[in-house]
This record gives sequence, C-alpha cells and structure tokens, in this order.
Amino acid sequence: MNGFEKKTVRILLVGQKDMRHVMETLAKNWDFLQTNDVFLEFYIGDHYLAEIGREMILWSLGTQSPEELGLYEKTVQFMEIFGNTLLRPKTKNNFLTLTKRLVKLVTSETIDEKKPVLLDLSDLKFRERDNLVEIFKHWSHFGDSTIFNIQGNWKSRIERYLGTRYDVRENVYDWDYNMCLLERGVSALSPPEYKKWRESGVAFADFDSDYSQPNVTLVTGVSGSGLIEVGYLGEILTGPYIPFGLETEDTSLLEKVHGRPKTTAYDLVFTNLGKIFGKICATESPKPLEELLSIHFLSPTTFPKAHFNKNLQTLTFDIGYFSSASAQYILPFLVTQFRQNAPVLIENTTFLVEFRNEQCALYQEKVIELGKKAGLEFYPSSEDNPPFLHFRKGVSGKLL
Repeated sequence: MNGFEKKTVRILLVGQKDMRHVMETLAKNWDFLQTNDVFLEFYIGDHYLAEIGREMILWSLGTQSPEELGLYEKTVQFMEIFGNTLLRPKTKNNFLTLTKRLVKLVTSETIDEKKPVLLDLSDLKFRERDNLVEIFKHWSHFGDSTIFNIQGNWKSRIERYLGTRYDVRENVYDWDYNMCLLERGVSALSPPEYKKWRESGVAFADFDSDYSQPNVTLVTGVSGSGLIEVGYLGEILTGPYIPFGLETEDTSLLEKVHGRPKTTAYDLVFTNLGKIFGKICATESPKPLEELLSIHFLSPTTFPKAHFNKNLQTLTFDIGYFSSASAQYILPFLVTQFRQNAPVLIENTTFLVEFRNEQCALYQEKVIELGKKAGLEFYPSSEDNPPFLHFRKGVSGKLL
C-alpha cells in the first residue's frame, strides 16, 4: 500500500479479528507517512464485541511507550496474547493494566474535539459500549488459572473435533502439516512446533519461562446482546503462525538444512514483529500516531449485516479487505461505497487445514461469483491457490 498521493486514505477491514493489517500497513508506510501529508483512516467491521476487545488489547500493547515496555518484552508479550492459550504472569499483569485503561477509554464521556482520536468507538451503541466494558471485566475475572482451566477446554475441543481419531492424533497432525500447510507454502514452520501447538495451544514459548495464566482474549464469546459462552473459542487447526511467520525481509531466516527450516517459526515471527514495533513506537519520529491514522470500530449489531449508519454512508473507501469468514458480506451496498477501481482483497482458504484442495477451489468459485454480482472485477493470479483473491471496483460501477 505504497505511493498514495491523497491526503486521506480510507481502508475498510471486515473480519480481521486482530490488528495485523493495521500494524503492517502502518509500519510498511511509516517513512512515507512521516514525510508526506497523508492520513490513514481504518474502519473495522467485526462480528462480535469480544473481537473488538481483543483488537483493542493488541493495539494498546503494540503501541505502549518504550519507557513503559521495552521492545523485546513487548514483542514477546504480543506473541503470547496473539497466539498462545497460556501467558506468563508478567504478561498477564500487563494485560490487566491495559484492560483497566481500556475500560476508562470506553466509558469516557468527554471527548476533546480539537484532539485527534486514535481509537474511535463513536459508531458503537450505548449497549455495545456497556457490553464491551463487561467483556474487559470478565477477562480480568477469568484471567486466573484457578478459575478458568483453558488447557482443559483446549483438550475438550480437540477431542470433540477428532472423535475416534483422538488416540492417533499424532498421525493426524503429521497429515495436516505435510499435506496441507507444507504443501501450500508454510515452509518456515517446523513439525515439532506445529505438533506442540496442536497438543497444547501454546505456539510461542521460551524453554525457561512459566506459562501458567490463561489467555482470556481467546475465551469469551460475546455478541451484541451480551455474553453467550465462556470457553475456548479460538482456532485449533492451522495455528497463529501465518500472519507474521510466512515471509521476511531477512532471507537468512528462510534458509533450510537437509530440507528443514534452519530457524523456528518463533524466530521468524519475533523478527517481523520486532521490526513493526521498532517503527511504530519510534520515539524520534516527528509525527505522533494520532497524526498518522485513526481506527474506527463499527457496530457489530448493524455492520456488516445492514447498511452503514447515517454518519458513515457518505464515506468513500479506497481499499477493502474481507477475511475468508466474512466473504458472504461482499454486498452491493458495500461495494457502492468504494471509489472506482479501488482494490478489494478477499482472504482465501489457502492456509485453512480443514479445507482440502477441492474445497478451496469451490470457495474461490463462490467468492468470485459473489464479487462479480456485487460489482467487483476479478483479477486472476498465476497461482492456483493464492492467499488472497484480488478484485477491483468495476469501472462501470454497475452490478452484474
């Protein structure tokens, strides 16, 4: 997303569930944004308030000042909350600090209109704000291993998914790794790392650290009407390695020895995140974050199931992103709010272990059909199963 000449660039992210696209876009364009009169406006549409809460936690952690949290510790804590079922006590304590700050942010009724707003919750209804506060409070309560056994919940999810195959789960892990992930390009992830995560839900861990506290951002499922379940609701098949562990500018980390990765996925993710945080938390930068971007959280009660509220209907988006779980929301009313020729990326099912090759092909056909009906033009890739499907707003602006 380089080379913009417009002063304001509006980006719609539907179903991202974390802040990776915001952080990566900001870091990759950091120098450009610092030296040009460009402002990024992110509009985030998620299905549940708990997803908004998790995004707010990850963003707050990733942008903590270097004086409060050093780069190494910030990177490690982010990795834990991003991808582990279990946290270190140190990470849990910082998490509790962040939840208290976010409660104050959500409940604040005084807004200085002259001061830029970094996290904008104005689209949330009063009931949603109240429920968001309750989510943070529930997380604080369940953030104790003696109250909530997340490892037991993880094991129950695995048992229910595998059924009679549970006793031979090691063979299932081998098949999923070799026939799905490795075959589709996840070469930096080693079999031992993947198997450990499939067994425990712990993807990123040091050997000598105490991982004993539940990661409650992966626990509570909350809709617009309130708490619907307490239990592990995260993903159990692919793992959290894909967003930051597929590629890197440091090609030495991708070298192999006897066909196996020379380094670990932990090293790759740590390096990539460290570079991102090193950029967006640089103390010598002339422009603060508030002058570079704003992040607007859309009401999950109405979006993306219905039209924008009246405050957002006049917006024109320059870029769009839909997760694979949100492809059904590629609707005509959304496409009409993109500028002509605007790029729209739709996440593919490339790295979803539960999707076999024929299912991936069927998904692509369905998404292409949905996009064309909504007024998007599809731009094929040279790859059979690319990570993203690329579209543009039709020049004619007419629905097919």
